[in-house]
Amino acid sequence: MAVKYNGPHYPTETIVSKKARKHYRIPVRSQHWQLRSLISAEKRHIVYFPGGNGSNHVQRLNTQTRECETIKLLTFAPRCLVARDGWLCCGSEHGEFVAIRLDDDAGNDPLDLSLDLDLGPEPRLPLLGTPPEDSIFSLLARARRSNKSLIAKNVKLAKERVNCITLWSPPTQLAAYERAYTFPVAVLANNDRTVSLVNLHEAEDNEKIEPLEVISFPDFVNRSIISPDGRLLISILDDPYLYIHERVVKASESGSRSGREYCWREKQRLLLKSQRKDDKSDSRGSFAACFSSSGAYLAVGTQHGTVSIFDASLLTEVDSDPLITTFTSSRPETGPGAIRDMSFCPGPFDILAWTEDRGHIGLADVRSNFVVRQIVDINSDSDFEHISILDRNTVDPRLLDRRGDRRSSNIASTLGASNLSEERRRTAERIESLNHPLTPNETMVLEAIQGDRRRRERANQLGDEDSAAPARARNTSSLGTYLRYSQAAEGDGGRGSSTRRAIGDLLGNYRDQRDRAHERVRSARQLLRDASERQQPPQRSEQQWMDRLGETVAAMRNQRERQDPSYLSVLEILQARERGTNDAEDDDTSLLVPLVNQVVNRWEESAIRGTLAPDQGVFEVPPSPDNTAGLAWSDDGRTLFIGAQNGIYEFQINTQSRKLAPSIQFR
Repeated sequence: MAVKYNGPHYPTETIVSKKARKHYRIPVRSQHWQLRSLISAEKRHIVYFPGGNGSNHVQRLNTQTRECETIKLLTFAPRCLVARDGWLCCGSEHGEFVAIRLDDDAGNDPLDLSLDLDLGPEPRLPLLGTPPEDSIFSLLARARRSNKSLIAKNVKLAKERVNCITLWSPPTQLAAYERAYTFPVAVLANNDRTVSLVNLHEAEDNEKIEPLEVISFPDFVNRSIISPDGRLLISILDDPYLYIHERVVKASESGSRSGREYCWREKQRLLLKSQRKDDKSDSRGSFAACFSSSGAYLAVGTQHGTVSIFDASLLTEVDSDPLITTFTSSRPETGPGAIRDMSFCPGPFDILAWTEDRGHIGLADVRSNFVVRQIVDINSDSDFEHISILDRNTVDPRLLDRRGDRRSSNIASTLGASNLSEERRRTAERIESLNHPLTPNETMVLEAIQGDRRRRERANQLGDEDSAAPARARNTSSLGTYLRYSQAAEGDGGRGSSTRRAIGDLLGNYRDQRDRAHERVRSARQLLRDASERQQPPQRSEQQWMDRLGETVAAMRNQRERQDPSYLSVLEILQARERGTNDAEDDDTSLLVPLVNQVVNRWEESAIRGTLAPDQGVFEVPPSPDNTAGLAWSDDGRTLFIGAQNGIYEFQINTQSRKLAPSIQFR
């Protein structure tokens, strides 16, 4: 048996390569000071994590193309996220559970701007000409229909927070236990002192899913996992113990076993190293545990910074001691050194990785009995290549670059570079300014200016009556604008009818998403009657059309309590269009096609968030940029991804060093 104390270790710099270390500037914001299991990886280059404003978007980062996209919208900010074997699951602060099948999503991206959109010459609207409104509203309706599957369905399975979710699937590379499940299972560790097991095949379509089994525990459950062969269920809580359950035959009420039904039965519990029975501090309990790919080892990490390695084959043997060895994190017995997440490397590389609360990640060599270890500091900026990420939900800046280059070359070829007037130069500079994203401070200033201008214009148009209207009527200003336009278009023949159909579709879907739909519709109808009495003429000019789109953005902005940086591209384009009305004669608005789709996406999200209370995170102190948010291995085990408050870090395993055996054996 190996040593069972934390003896000397041998630091190394050879487990992960010093080269090809990357930092993707896209944050993974944890919502709880202890729950840091928020990223998962698929294949060699796909990372899933919660992002967006409020962290309620399920996002997918492609490290090869360096693009990020939203695949689902959640009605909550997840406390945990896991993806494996074609499934992605999240849990909420109030016990909601979401299961998403990634196989279907990969082939039908709801935010792919190329889906169901006619990007031919007709939708390319002239910037200064009169936009064909029927095309715009048809585009809105079609974009709205294509996003029906964007909102992830959830079901409430626990009374309190879901602290962690782990996934298990029937094994393909080793023999399955004869009593194991024959379908993929989600294991929910809950703050109501239970573990819930869910059949993922049933969770996909059934909104009233019931757990396969609910196991009760004496304290809050932080993580629960099933062994690779399906035989064991281990759980770690806020108490100092490791709980071991085994899959056994459940006896029928008559005492016979003819039914051959199975259940989980507790075999024993083990006191973890560094844990004390009378510990009442915030550092009590454990949050990190994992099995090796073969199921031979079980690793458990505590908040006191101690890792225990167990022989999994002895976990159910009451008379045996399954502990193999223990070691500590880089800063044991401190808050920053608490172990938050942990995972064995898949494949043949025999590495255990863990994340500490702040700044550090650790790696241990299984082949050396975990004695050879490497600590990496993610705050060493010079060690990383820092990469900005393109969000596919906003306008692609590469398209803007090409448009700016084309316009500049056209102007130069027409007038000659040396003969450009000062006015033309200013026009070119304004167009080129579209290629540079705004800073957060500039975005807030721009939004404030935009909102104030819209409010003043609406006050001038509607008078004192609108200024005294209740807040619910103001929240439907954009919807009222569309309804007013729909009535004004009645005299336009076929175009009016197509517009009315598009508006009806948009309004119907919008009503389905809002719990207060009847109140909203009554307010919109009142605005429609007011507009009818005033007999407003059809609005045709470019400035009026731009105002309608701007009012939609402003209305969504008023519904949200927090800033959304994804609005900056819409506002930036609108502001640039306003500044360049008299000069930019050659502009077209092909950019408005994805922008309109983006407006619909944000409108839909506002419909969700408008029915919910703000989801506040649980922190002892404000989070730091180097707070970790989980780890994930690529499928082949060659790449390690680390989530953090300030981005996602990528490390490559030094595979060459794994091929060599040392000539000196440690004693």
